[in-house]
Amino acid sequence: MNAPSVAEGLQLLQDTYRWYTFLDYARTGYITLMVYDVLLCLPTEVSPRLWILQIQCFNCVSFAFADRSNMESTAVVREGPLSVLSLFFARIFGYLYLIPIPCRLPDRILVGIRTYALYHRGRTIGWCIAVLFIAYMGVAVGLAVSYSKGEIFVEIPLKKVPCVFEIQGASHTSIIGLFIAGAVYDSVLWGLLVLRVYQAYVKGQNGLMRVIFRMGLLYFTFVTVMYIACAVMFSTLEGSTVIIAVASAHSLQAVGSVLSARFILQLRSYLTDLSMQSMSVPPEHFVAAKAEKGWRQSESGGLSESTAYSSASDTMYDLYNRPTQ
Repeated sequence: MNAPSVAEGLQLLQDTYRWYTFLDYARTGYITLMVYDVLLCLPTEVSPRLWILQIQCFNCVSFAFADRSNMESTAVVREGPLSVLSLFFARIFGYLYLIPIPCRLPDRILVGIRTYALYHRGRTIGWCIAVLFIAYMGVAVGLAVSYSKGEIFVEIPLKKVPCVFEIQGASHTSIIGLFIAGAVYDSVLWGLLVLRVYQAYVKGQNGLMRVIFRMGLLYFTFVTVMYIACAVMFSTLEGSTVIIAVASAHSLQAVGSVLSARFILQLRSYLTDLSMQSMSVPPEHFVAAKAEKGWRQSESGGLSESTAYSSASDTMYDLYNRPTQ
């Protein structure tokens, strides 16, 4: 690492320091969501311990946030090794936004197996998800560290650097418009999810309420806040830092698409389970039980035999012609 590169990198880091911190936190938040996602897909044998694992995960992330804030705030005040160390970590996390194609392959495999696991739950599938997730994060961090040792990371924060994620001819206004549109869309969707949670609560559908809240509302709250913050961030950044904006734009688009698909698949899986549970007992069983009850009442003088048959046929009609929820 030569002195001019360090000086130029430090100058650029100071210009965009606040937003670099935000991008690091956003990346950490995305990793946290992925950890939470993996915990939800673990085998049923460890389901009672999921909340303990989630609490421990939250504690670890909290300590990481506090430690990073402490370190970087100290680096801003002091001039010395801490500034170089802060730049080193900032470049590593910045490069995680620009992971090349080989690192995307484990992620695609992970998403595919996770999607399959939503419909075919099993012990093997659950542990494969956990192992692939660990492998994916290991590859990502390993690539970042290896590139940093080879001093390739020195090129990342500097100006006029070509990037595979750079949009040819993309203007600063178009990037801001992208995030404003994303913020509006997610805000509307967030409001609809809040309304749906309230409707499920009023109707006493506790299971559906928990699914919408945990799988949809929490995720979209995080994504919406990031979209709004990025729209404000990119409106204040200078043109020289557009590469950071484009890289994070692609990352946030990927986050939004993954979370949207995750929520839709979870909700569809939940509704499928409900349908299978409702079909586990044949409708004829209910018809026979209700008809038998009607005959008994008719023998005791409560109902006529024709009324019992009519009640049974009405039950059959209701079961086969009930509206879909």
